[in-house]
Amino acid sequence: MPKTNHRAVTDSRSLNAATLINMAVESTNPLQRVQLLAEAQRQTAYALSSGLHESEEAKVSWTALAEATGTGREALFRQHKAGAPIVVVKTTHTPNQGDEMIDTVYSFETEADGWFGPSDALEPGEYRNGMLSFNPNPLAGQNKFAGQHLRVKIGPRPAAEVSAHAAQIRFPDGTEERVRVSDEILDTLFDQSNQTLLRRAVMAAHYATGPLSGVDPTVTAALLQAADALKPAVPEAVFLACVRDALRIAESHPSADATVRTAINRLARAVREYDALTAVDGT
Repeated sequence: MPKTNHRAVTDSRSLNAATLINMAVESTNPLQRVQLLAEAQRQTAYALSSGLHESEEAKVSWTALAEATGTGREALFRQHKAGAPIVVVKTTHTPNQGDEMIDTVYSFETEADGWFGPSDALEPGEYRNGMLSFNPNPLAGQNKFAGQHLRVKIGPRPAAEVSAHAAQIRFPDGTEERVRVSDEILDTLFDQSNQTLLRRAVMAAHYATGPLSGVDPTVTAALLQAADALKPAVPEAVFLACVRDALRIAESHPSADATVRTAINRLARAVREYDALTAVDGT
């Protein structure tokens, strides 16, 4: 069976990773070993992304892919559709690590689509059930979850996984409480918004233009600054200014790398779409 373009990319990225790992094994310079291993990880992340394209063409189910990669089906699918390199390594959190645990909405269910998020992350008795009436701002774009009453699971999750956003949750006894929402669930709920698309495009461009990508260092630095501005505490105006500045610098230093060009073009498109959305509000 002839190789598809995706197969060729998967093979190329995998071989690159293997070469980099061998170079790291042979190197005696600790800093160089770290650089080589970091780039090998980047190459395998892109190889996995291409491998998912192969599997999708072969009609492999996302349930099977999730089992094969050891990650959640919804999370894997969203990463794939976002076009970013696929990373499935999960940090193991234990009480001995001293991580702050926060009561968090970590999974939700719709009548039509079932559960989103790691619904089986906690055992019965370790989580609470509640309801979320989801009514996002219509200016955020069309949203398939808008107007639905979502059943949610709430339980302790590591602070590193929790967004700054809190949702009003109604419990079976009629009481209500504002509860923080995990980053994964926040991304899922607002997956159709241009704000989310813009933020994902920033991260994709940041990953594609790492220190060893061969792009101009000013591009790497500008996109790193834009990625750092994704933190919840950074005002939206500051974030947008960083993104526009990074895009201007990236477009003024075109790269010969196709992956980098694709990521920058995606970022430019996301900025245009965001501008078109906000223009509806007269801003």
